[in-house]
Parts: sequence; C-alpha cells; structure tokens
Amino acid sequence: MKVLIVHWGFKLAIASAILTIFYPEKFTIYDYRAAGQVNEGVRLKDKTKFEDFWIGYIVFRAKVLSIPYGASLREKDYFLFGKSRMEDLKADLNTSFRK
Repeated sequence: MKVLIVHWGFKLAIASAILTIFYPEKFTIYDYRAAGQVNEGVRLKDKTKFEDFWIGYIVFRAKVLSIPYGASLREKDYFLFGKSRMEDLKADLNTSFRK
C-alpha cells in the first residue's frame, strides 16, 4: 500500500481496490460507502502521513471483518456497498415523493 500511495500517488480508495484484486483475503476496499457503513469516524483521506493512513486502514479493516455478513472480505465489501447504495436509493425515493 505504501508504494501505491507514497511512490505512485494513488489515493487510498484506488490503492485499496488494487490490492483487493491481488490479495482479496488480506485487503478490503476503503471508500466513503464502506466507511459510512462501519461508522468509521476518521476520514483517512485527510491524513498526510502514510503511517496515519495505515493505522486508520487497519482499524477500518478490523471493523469490516467484524460485520456478521459474508464469509470473506470480498463478500463483506459487496454487502457494505450494497447496503450503502440501498440507503441512498431509499433517501432519493423519499425526497422525490415529497415534492
């Protein structure tokens, strides 16, 4: 992850997605949808030092592992993305029908 972020200039969401493809049993995708679903209060994109990114990512990964849905990290990723998307769609429908 350090090479992708520090040396190649990728943002955390893209770096974690790349690593998830190559190492699906070790990495999970960090993005705003997943972070919102596990109530991750720390905004890792605002960190400036890699060590802060890494510590925050490890905390985030532990929270993802603790959710009861899905056997693998990839299944948990799918669940978190789907749940976030469903909540967004419900909010959009509620807003649309109030007009």
